[in-house]
Amino acid sequence: MESIDFNKFNLDTIGTPEIMKEFDERYGSKETSRGMERDKGASDEMKKNQELLQKAMADWKSLADFRKRRKRSRRYARGDQWSELVKDPDSKEGKMITEENLIKKRGRVPLKQNVIRPVIKNIIGQFRLNKTKPMVMSRRREDAKAAEMLTMALLAAEKMNATRELDARNLEEFLISGMAIQKQGMKMWKEIEMDDLFQENVNPNRIFFNSDVSDIRGTDIIRVGEIIDAPVDDIIAAFASSPKEEEVIKKSYKNLNTDQLRETYGLSSKAFDEIDFLVPMNNDRARVYEIWELRSEWRIYCHDYLHGEYYFMSSDEQASIEQENARRIAMATEQGVPTNRIPLIEATNRLAQYWYVKYLTPSGECLYEAESPYEHGEHPYSMLLYPLIDGEVYGLVEDILDQQRHINRIIGMLDWIIGNSAKGVLMAPWDSVPDEESPADWAEKWTKADEVMFYKPKPGVPPPQQVSANSVNIGAKELLSIQMTLMKEISGVHGAIQGQEAKSGTPASLYAQEAQNAAINSMDIMEIFSWFREKRDMKALKIIVQYYDDRHLIISGKEYDEEQAYYNATKARNLQYDLVITQSADAPVFRAHMDDMLYRLLEMGGIDLEIFLENTSLPFADRILEAIKARKEAAEQGQIPAGMDAGLQQEIAAEADNHLQQVHPQLQQVLRR
Repeated sequence: MESIDFNKFNLDTIGTPEIMKEFDERYGSKETSRGMERDKGASDEMKKNQELLQKAMADWKSLADFRKRRKRSRRYARGDQWSELVKDPDSKEGKMITEENLIKKRGRVPLKQNVIRPVIKNIIGQFRLNKTKPMVMSRRREDAKAAEMLTMALLAAEKMNATRELDARNLEEFLISGMAIQKQGMKMWKEIEMDDLFQENVNPNRIFFNSDVSDIRGTDIIRVGEIIDAPVDDIIAAFASSPKEEEVIKKSYKNLNTDQLRETYGLSSKAFDEIDFLVPMNNDRARVYEIWELRSEWRIYCHDYLHGEYYFMSSDEQASIEQENARRIAMATEQGVPTNRIPLIEATNRLAQYWYVKYLTPSGECLYEAESPYEHGEHPYSMLLYPLIDGEVYGLVEDILDQQRHINRIIGMLDWIIGNSAKGVLMAPWDSVPDEESPADWAEKWTKADEVMFYKPKPGVPPPQQVSANSVNIGAKELLSIQMTLMKEISGVHGAIQGQEAKSGTPASLYAQEAQNAAINSMDIMEIFSWFREKRDMKALKIIVQYYDDRHLIISGKEYDEEQAYYNATKARNLQYDLVITQSADAPVFRAHMDDMLYRLLEMGGIDLEIFLENTSLPFADRILEAIKARKEAAEQGQIPAGMDAGLQQEIAAEADNHLQQVHPQLQQVLRR
């Protein structure tokens, strides 16, 4: 196993004096919840926990710039696009004011046209349209059935977690911030009253990790964790195993005021934007830090030639290895096996790395600690940081912020020009107004519908004139068109991929090619997000293999049989497998192509009608299949003659043709190719 050079990480300097001062001001010389003073007689373990908290705080604060940029991108994606602070030109003190208030102060309306949101929705729509699913591939052909069982187990778990919806929201977060995070573990599901895989999206405002990462695969992450705020009862349920431990946890959070009404933020982002590392936003919530750290120690690396396995053992288990080798030698000698052919356990010392987790309170007390309980040997987080060039992380939205701002400025400028242009102004000389009428009466008659005005013109006085002037063309419309074009070029979301109507005379093949070319611009986003899902699914699959017992899987559809619907834990744990993300049969292109191929096989006589109905996705297939089976059963009992009448067979062929002809023209192009 390759080890990380810890010398390049100066961990001792992470806890800066400023952070330690802030930590001491809040939790320093005062008594902790267990009555121990940190500076006097505190245990070594407590000091280590507090040092770990200081490192975690430094990690979280180092992500402040990322959180600030993410907040700005999120505001623009939502439509809050005039909140930038600028200097107030009317303030002698140089006070700051939002752009929205400055525009209002000048008597104008802060108009905006949100063109970022359609870009995000289009890419999410592409993700939903091109459905994929995980597929477990066995390394041995004889394990193909077991691999299909694991595929069904993973699909059932993802259906329970609504992973498709989690991924859609995670993709939106990825487009806004450039970061996607999910967490996997086991949880008791009340709906099914059993333990099952649990997945959740993690808010980037709560996550922290060593921010000196540069590997897109995340191999240089050495510390990662999460800020958790929860009711104290939930914490007791998670960590206490006796009433005595419950009392200890309650003492740790004795300052909580659970009777106080909880502050609410009205479904706004304020609660997440104002997160503090040490203090929860609400007094009735308890703060817990989940911190995973990569550690290393000398261990025994074993190669068992009998079972063909590689594994690590702690140093104090050396004696058990020697005893096992002695037992094998004794048994082999009795059977006359030569010494050089005895499969022994070969053991060598090696510096092994492992993940260690601690759940800490703000004062540094440990609620739980252990080496990673997962057989995959990692932390439970799946992270995607993009693009991570020189350590920078940002999303697609940040690329198009300037175009959005310029579009808003041009729209506001056009509105102001139009609003200040002459529009049907009546220019009437004073001498043209009759002596017997006032100017107000004259103006009222001029604007009244179906009015006839009689007056005696005076010599040399011109008649009233209606003036209507067009806005001055200063190129604002051309600028707006340029910015809209740039927005499409930068984001890669063109008219063809949006499904907009093509110009008259555009060939279908050309339109399909334009849509395909437009999809190339967003391919990088789709591919790397698919890779993130594959990495996430592999971690989830390892958790399933580790914790699942024998059970029936809650799945539906035609892609499984009864053998695959039953999860055999022993068979799964002995399986050598790989995981790939493949095109799902639920995708419209794949589904239409499969139906077309099945129908052709049916016409050529390669398959019978029952096989066709069992595998097709046609909506009427199940109804007709049940009718055929009922007819067969009745025929076997001698009630009606076997076989199918020609009318029903023609009905099936007509409905199949009609279904295939209703496929979108673009899909038909794909089928023909």
